[in-house]
Amino acid sequence: RPSVPATLMHSRLQVGSRQSDVACELGVSQSVISRFAARHKTTGSVWDRPRSGAPRVMDRNDDQYLRTYALTHRYATATQLQACLREVRGTRVSRQTIRNRLHCFGLNARQPLQVTPLTPRHRRDHLQWAQEHVTWTMQQWSTVLFTGECRVTLHRNDAHQHCWRSALRGWSCITSRTSFLLIWTSTSLLIGQTDQWKTPSQLPAHGPDPPGGPQHLC
Repeated sequence: RPSVPATLMHSRLQVGSRQSDVACELGVSQSVISRFAARHKTTGSVWDRPRSGAPRVMDRNDDQYLRTYALTHRYATATQLQACLREVRGTRVSRQTIRNRLHCFGLNARQPLQVTPLTPRHRRDHLQWAQEHVTWTMQQWSTVLFTGECRVTLHRNDAHQHCWRSALRGWSCITSRTSFLLIWTSTSLLIGQTDQWKTPSQLPAHGPDPPGGPQHLC
């Protein structure tokens, strides 16, 4: 059975797309597209050519189950997918085989987009703030307190979490941030000093100004 990237490469080349454009769109090197085009020109097919060695362990039903489960449980690791496939389908394969089959479906382990949950009120406030400050002068900006921050998560490390995601679908995995300790360092051209303070949990989209200090900009 041809892999999903193979059918995509074939369809893109059939409509006259350049190999470099197809490679950029699918997230592969141009040499992969070049070899595929040469093989298709020789064999006239996108199917895998006969190969030596042991036959493939996973059949079409295994592939379909693995793909569906990975899309349903996007944060499952290769080890967890391997165990699930063994328990449900009785198919024993290595973790690398799991990764290889998911790669054939265009699914790769990538970091999800991390966002702070925003309500409609937050979005309205952000838009209003931007509209009010778009014409500010340098003198006005000199009164703003600019801050830098360092995050320390309280429960888990949310910076190294991966999900199974296709490069063609953009940010299809979005996760909210966990609670964390935030350490701020602030500076202002007008004040000419540096302060530090902490907050014990995730800050709201519009936090209050420090006591006795000017407005701040994160």
